[in-house]
Amino acid sequence: MSYQKDLLMRIDAMMQQMKDEIKQFYLCMKEMFENIFPYLESEEVDKLQLAYTTVTSLDDSTPLKEALKMRDTVGMITAEQVEAYDQSISILKKRHSDQIKEGTKLLKEVHASFKQRELDKGRIVQAGSLQHIAKSIDPALRLDHEVEEILMEETGEFLDTLIKSACEVASYRKADTVDICDVQTVLELKYDMKVPWPITQTSGSSSSTTSSVLFKPAPFVMEPTSTPFHQRRLAAVAKSREIQKILSKGEEAAN
Repeated sequence: MSYQKDLLMRIDAMMQQMKDEIKQFYLCMKEMFENIFPYLESEEVDKLQLAYTTVTSLDDSTPLKEALKMRDTVGMITAEQVEAYDQSISILKKRHSDQIKEGTKLLKEVHASFKQRELDKGRIVQAGSLQHIAKSIDPALRLDHEVEEILMEETGEFLDTLIKSACEVASYRKADTVDICDVQTVLELKYDMKVPWPITQTSGSSSSTTSSVLFKPAPFVMEPTSTPFHQRRLAAVAKSREIQKILSKGEEAAN
């Protein structure tokens, strides 16, 4: 009958789409993790396994297997059952789509976790450390991800400069150890930051005498927009938001 033939064509098309999307999911998984799988942590491997089983269950409850069962029963469908069968097809499509989305979300989370860990290896300030400071002030307080990224970069650059300058001071006074006075010298004369640490005298030279040769006192003014990194970061954030708006509109149009 024509309605049975139409249902059969719809189920076949749905099943082919499901197979293509599952294949694309696995290709994506392979591309993202084939070279980094040995370096994943156990929690990340568990999440990858969850993503896999989300898309392909080990039982017969997957939308694809249920669609195959529906195909085998099309010949027994009566005209009165067509509408209910249509609804079943729509439900299977949505279930499959939701599973693909959830599995893909898990893949992205694992990949982002790995990338963040690799990025942290080259950072002085580790991810999560600033969140810990915020929570120590107020347990309910949480830094926005973009804010945390900016602070980590700015703090890292500041500490890197501070350490290098303190090493220069120590080298100038012919010392093989960076002392408190070296750090204090840089903070006070380069950044105009008064820190209540005891100033120690080393090799007959005071820190103020040493540092006055290396640095000219200059007031430290917080102007985040004046730093090249901050300007690049603001531009990247703005671009990211614009792309997100475009993607959101695309998703709305697709739905």
